Amino acid sequence: MQDIISNLFNPNDDSQKYIYALTERSLTLGNDKPSESNELTINGKIKTDTNESKFSYGIKVVDDNNNETFIKEDKQRVSFGYTDFTYSFTVKLDDFPVADGTYNIYPMVYGEDSKSLYGILSAYENQNTGFHATVKDGSITFKNETVSNIEISDVEIPTYMYQNKTATIKTKIKCTSGLVFRKKLYVGFRSKGDTDPVLCDQANEPDAIPEGTTKNIEITVKPPTKIQEYDVALFMMQEGEIKQLTDYYTTSVIEQKAVLRITASLTMPKKDYMAVDPDNFKLNATIKCTEKDFNGELRFYVFDKETDEEICYVKTDLELKNGWSAKVPFKGVLTGVNGGQLYYGKVYHEYAKDKWTPVDSNIKSGTPANYILFKTADTSSIDGVTDNTQTADDITYTISGQKTANSPNGIYITRRNGKFIKVCK
Repeated sequence: MQDIISNLFNPNDDSQKYIYALTERSLTLGNDKPSESNELTINGKIKTDTNESKFSYGIKVVDDNNNETFIKEDKQRVSFGYTDFTYSFTVKLDDFPVADGTYNIYPMVYGEDSKSLYGILSAYENQNTGFHATVKDGSITFKNETVSNIEISDVEIPTYMYQNKTATIKTKIKCTSGLVFRKKLYVGFRSKGDTDPVLCDQANEPDAIPEGTTKNIEITVKPPTKIQEYDVALFMMQEGEIKQLTDYYTTSVIEQKAVLRITASLTMPKKDYMAVDPDNFKLNATIKCTEKDFNGELRFYVFDKETDEEICYVKTDLELKNGWSAKVPFKGVLTGVNGGQLYYGKVYHEYAKDKWTPVDSNIKSGTPANYILFKTADTSSIDGVTDNTQTADDITYTISGQKTANSPNGIYITRRNGKFIKVCK
C-alpha cells in the first residue's frame, strides 16, 4: 500500500513512473454472475493520469490466505500525456481461481513500462472500490462489497449513557485484510434476560482504515431511551448478516442530571501540599454548572498514590444554578491516612443512586484540574495519646494550631522537652 501511494504522488518526476487513478463515484459490477460470458465488467468513472507510455486496467484477486492473482484486460491503453477518463473495463475470467471459497476483488491499473500495479483511489470515504466473490462448484458469484477482516481491541464503554443524549465508545480497530475498512458499526443494547440486542447505528462517519494499519476510533451512538442497565457489544453488517465483533460490556442509561465542570485547579489554603494536617483538612474547588440546576452532595475522594486504593472522602453540599460558578470548600478529617505519605484526590458527584464519578474539567492541557497530589504531615515525632500531667514549662496547642491554657477536655498537641506529643484530657 505504501509503495502504491509513493508512486501515485510523484507526477512531476519523469525519472519515476507513476499512475494516479481516482474514481469519483462507486465502482459497480456490470454482471454479478458471469458464468456464461466468462467475463466481468466493472463500471465507474475512473480518472487516470500517468507518465507510463501504456497501461491496462484489471483486477487483483485475493483469497483468504492472502494469495494474489492479477487479471488484466486484453487491450493496452496508450497514454497521450493528458488525463484519461474510463467508464468501464472488462476482464476475462480464464485465470480466476477455481478453488471453492471467498475472494476479495480490487480493481487496479497496470503500468506496462514499470511492470507495477497501482491502486484506484476513491474521492470520498464511503465510495466502493472493491468487490467480493464466491466460488462454489465451478460457479462464480460477485457482490458489490469488499469483505475486510478486522481486529478490535481496547474497547471503552461508558459506565453510563444519558437518556436522549449521544454517547461515545472508544476502541482500536486493525484492518488485517481487505485493502481498506470503512464500514459503519452498530452498537447492540441487550436488556438483562434478553437474548437479542437492539442495534443502534453509528451516528458519525466511519474512518477509513487501510490494510495493515490500526486506528483509535470513536463511535458516536444514541442509546435506547428506556432507563435501565444494558449489555453492550459492537456489531457490523457483512454479506447481508449481522456479525458480532466484541464481547458484551455493561452500561446503564440514566436520566440527564446537572452537568458540573471544574474550571480551575484544586487548591489548598497556604498551598502547604507537603504537610497536610489530616485532622484539619481543607481544600477549595472552583465549579461551574453548565446544564440544569445542581442541588446535592459533592465528595472529595482520597486515594493512596502508590496503590490507587480509595482511603476516605470528605463531603460538602452544593446548590448551584445553571450557568453559575462557585468556589466550593471541603473541610473535614482524613480518616485512615498515615503521616508522611503521598496521596491524591479528586472531586466526585453522584450521577446515579449510589454511583459516583469524577467531575469533568474544562482545562484541556497540562495537569488535570480535578486532581491534586499532597503529602500528609510527618507525625513520627508524636509519641501517641497520653494522659501525662502537664508541667509549668509545657506549651499546649489546639488541633488547629492555636495556643491554649486551661483548656477543656479534648485532644491537644503539647510541646514537652523539645518534642511534640498528643495529649488527651
